[in-house]
Amino acid sequence: MLIQIRSAKCAGVKALGVTVEVSVSSGIGIHLVGLADIAVKESLLRTITALQAIGLKVPGKRIVITPGMIELGSKQVECNTEFGKKMAVSCDIAIVVGAYNRDAIVDGLRQGGMSEDKIVIVDSFAQAQAHLLKIASPGDTVLYENDLPDTFK
Repeated sequence: MLIQIRSAKCAGVKALGVTVEVSVSSGIGIHLVGLADIAVKESLLRTITALQAIGLKVPGKRIVITPGMIELGSKQVECNTEFGKKMAVSCDIAIVVGAYNRDAIVDGLRQGGMSEDKIVIVDSFAQAQAHLLKIASPGDTVLYENDLPDTFK
């Protein structure tokens, strides 16, 4: 079960609104799935939990837009391949952004059984947005997983 909680954080003398997303699932426990603060680094567990949430039975298409996970050191390729495998069974369309993790994610999508016509490769989030406008319909669910800037290398 995915739960959203409104909270706040301090930024200097200002209080900023924050949405905290938590997944409570039997056998998995409770895991933070939203990026609560810039200090929170990428986590395969957070990513998988988000995919489990989008994998729930929802009307419409389930679309994931992602450049993949970063800052994983020697596990970068392995984790992004696993991410692709999980996406293949959790979503209907995968839009892979940029070249940084492209090969690992696409390999995982193929290993997970996603058909080639459901894998979309773009170079920027602007291109991902343009493609999304062409394919999305009311009732579709879109997960943006790790929105890296287009300038990230």
